[in-house]
Amino acid sequence: MPRVVTLAHYYTQPEIQQMADKVGDSLELSLFARDADADIIVFAGVRFMAETAKILNPNAKVILPDAGSTCSLVTQTDVSALKAWRESYPDHVHVSYINSSAEHKALSDWIVTSRNVDDIIAHLYAEGKKSHFLARSEYGRVFELPAWLRYAVMVGGV
Repeated sequence: MPRVVTLAHYYTQPEIQQMADKVGDSLELSLFARDADADIIVFAGVRFMAETAKILNPNAKVILPDAGSTCSLVTQTDVSALKAWRESYPDHVHVSYINSSAEHKALSDWIVTSRNVDDIIAHLYAEGKKSHFLARSEYGRVFELPAWLRYAVMVGGV
């Protein structure tokens, strides 16, 4: 009998949350998936969450009940343009937000969350790294980044 774990993001319907083994945000659920002793992970969320669970627990079969579910952070990124940018600027460090597709994450040097973005960007800046953070422009305000970085985030992008 396969071991099945069901995960539900906070924004899913209450009935789905009641059935879940774990309810949380995308990072919390991904970490839970990583450590789950499961053959099958059913992920009630969006595609990038299920992809992250699969990356972190490659031996488990991950099922996404709504295969068409997505996130605007995923759909706004032109991965072909990002690949071209990476080739044009090999000396830059690319930082992406956790709410990115697996294809985007594969092109990233660092993957951040709202919990650690300030620390990671500050670390890269202190190290003198040329970095590029691809996220929604309003994250410069949401993450309370320094003014110089807020500008870079708002005008940057691929």
